[in-house]
Amino acid sequence: MAGKSEIIKRSLDSQVADILRRRIVSGELANGARLTEMALAAEFSLSRGPIRAALQQLANEQLVRQKPYSHWEVRRLTKQDVWELNTLRSTLEALAARLAAQNIDAAGADALRTALGRLREACAAGDRDRITDADFDLHRTIVELARHERLRQAYLLLEQQVRMLIIAVNAPFSDLRIVDRSHDAMIEAICQGDSRLAERLVANHNAALDDAMLNGAENLPSRPAPHPTSGPKAPAGHPRSAKPASRKSGGAHRRSRTR
Repeated sequence: MAGKSEIIKRSLDSQVADILRRRIVSGELANGARLTEMALAAEFSLSRGPIRAALQQLANEQLVRQKPYSHWEVRRLTKQDVWELNTLRSTLEALAARLAAQNIDAAGADALRTALGRLREACAAGDRDRITDADFDLHRTIVELARHERLRQAYLLLEQQVRMLIIAVNAPFSDLRIVDRSHDAMIEAICQGDSRLAERLVANHNAALDDAMLNGAENLPSRPAPHPTSGPKAPAGHPRSAKPASRKSGGAHRRSRTR
């Protein structure tokens, strides 16, 4: 009797979303690429219902956006996006490193060192796609070791956007050996259970990466922040670092009140 065929027990829209997500984060679908439900329905031989559901899922992941009464498009990344993604990723990864160091055991240390070994092999081979995958795998391992489910979910959602960002800015590293060497101290700190050192080293590591990405994003458009006077301070030269123009009071209702 012939062996049973493997059935993928997943909804059609989830499978379409997976395919489109891979195309976006790999750069096959470029920043700002136009997507129409009709064309995608024809490509996948599906009705527009599953296609629309797949695109809505990707919109929830901030990978695409809908143009009203027209079409969908891959998100057009801006310098503001670069800053927001980098600062959020840095915060999540630093927290994950601290928690992972607090929870570390022999099995967790082995998993980290194995992931670091794969990153070293990819860097030695000079394969940038493998380096990106191995780098994310290493940081994902740290997040898993944090044993914090909501942190894990937030990071997995963010990871797809950061992968897309890396493609968009062509993340510049001339010496690929720097990539794996920059992880040595932080992994050792986690394996030794030094939570404060691990958190600080991850933050320092991400600060250097942030600078590289912001430099690579110089050709991306800027957009004004919706609330320029609130939130963390943006890097110098970033659109959020500019002070809004002062305006004279137009009447008594604009004057400050004493409470």
